[in-house]
Amino acid sequence: MGVSEHFRKLVLSSLARSVSEIMIAFHNTAFERLDMRLACLLGQLFERAQSDTIRITHHEIALELGSTREVVSRILKQLEQQGCLVLSRGQIQLNPNQSLPGSK
Repeated sequence: MGVSEHFRKLVLSSLARSVSEIMIAFHNTAFERLDMRLACLLGQLFERAQSDTIRITHHEIALELGSTREVVSRILKQLEQQGCLVLSRGQIQLNPNQSLPGSK
């Protein structure tokens, strides 16, 4: 690192970015409610897919949120019972007549 200024900057910027991502993930996990984080994630996924249906498993969502599949499944089931979502194996469909809590 002492030989190349460019290499040192590359390593330090990568390290800083990683530490920043870890701090954000920790903050979200510690201080944001999981149901709100889930609603925000789903909103982002629907927006990115530009569709009212996304192909994702409860396990994949749990990994993304740093939770367990059982907890994510419970919250998704509550959203389905509220009429916000339609759940089926490997996909989630947004009810066009409802909006997710916490999403814009």
